[in-house]
Amino acid sequence: MDYYGIKTEAEILSGGIMKASKTFDRRKDAEAIGVAVKSLRKEARTWFKRRNDIDDMLPKASAWYHVTYHPRYWGCYNGGLKRDHFISFPWCVYDQLIQIKKEKARNRPVFDLSSHLSSLRGQLSDKLVLK
Repeated sequence: MDYYGIKTEAEILSGGIMKASKTFDRRKDAEAIGVAVKSLRKEARTWFKRRNDIDDMLPKASAWYHVTYHPRYWGCYNGGLKRDHFISFPWCVYDQLIQIKKEKARNRPVFDLSSHLSSLRGQLSDKLVLK
């Protein structure tokens, strides 16, 4: 990013580079960056799948997400470089993150508004009758 004068991670991932150094060739360099991003994602997925333990995949994906987004770890890897905190790393294993989200949603109790409304209606009618 420094070499090309690219400021944000979003520009790299989307390919929509807003402002770059004068040596940046939109066609050639943008294509090279796209290939590099795909290569990094592939490499991260191989780190993730290094062990073929299926039971280990969801906790590992959750840990990757946690250390990327939790405030306690925010900016820790920068080591005084005053760089933005990059947030795309855990999304290399997006399929695992989606599976975690689906399982949590499936296990979450459904909010039943009708039961709360009838309870509220009963409380209101009791107060109206007492007055």
